[in-house]
Amino acid sequence: MIKHIFILAIAAMMLVACTPQERVLVNRQPQSTITENVLEEQGLQVLKRKANDEANRILIVSLATHKKQQHPEIISKPAQAKKDISVEKKLVRHMISKHVPQKNAERFASEIMKYCNMYKIDPYTILAMIEVETGATYNPNLVGRNHEEGLLQILPSTQKFMNMKGNLFNTSVNIEIGVKYLAYCQKKFGIELGIIAYNQGEGNVKRGTYNTNYLAKVNKVLSKINR
Repeated sequence: MIKHIFILAIAAMMLVACTPQERVLVNRQPQSTITENVLEEQGLQVLKRKANDEANRILIVSLATHKKQQHPEIISKPAQAKKDISVEKKLVRHMISKHVPQKNAERFASEIMKYCNMYKIDPYTILAMIEVETGATYNPNLVGRNHEEGLLQILPSTQKFMNMKGNLFNTSVNIEIGVKYLAYCQKKFGIELGIIAYNQGEGNVKRGTYNTNYLAKVNKVLSKINR
């Protein structure tokens, strides 16, 4: 009797010990169900991430479009080129109004623009000086009473001082020397006195023994050019 009671007690203890583990096993989801849930959750995360990426892309494109509309980019170099062409056309138009053949006017204007850009000189001023120096004839073969030559009436001594070679009746050579010399004078004396020094020499400007007749003539022509 005692033996049977002992055996029943042991059996009951084993049953109680196994019950928690069995409950765990009963409550556990099958591995396949867990895997499906994980995959579903990962899929939702991927879709959510893609949706966020697409929303960010649309926002960026929208902001860029708005910025472009509000602040369009300005391409400086083409704009400058357009401005230069406009100035050149004005130079040509003024020379044609003075009965300069169009072919010559276009060539002179092109050379004026080239060297004024190179030496940072106002092209309208050079055109006005050419008109004054040549008496509005724009004759590239003109020789002055002091042996000045060409469009800008360059003295051989000035050419030597500028350390430049070439035929002074060649308009490209003549204009380059004249523009370079004016740049030198204006750098040394300023805009207006530089123009006077070009015509009357550095010595007269330094001593104050100059007149403003030449400057007045240049300014008169400048006032007639449509700037």
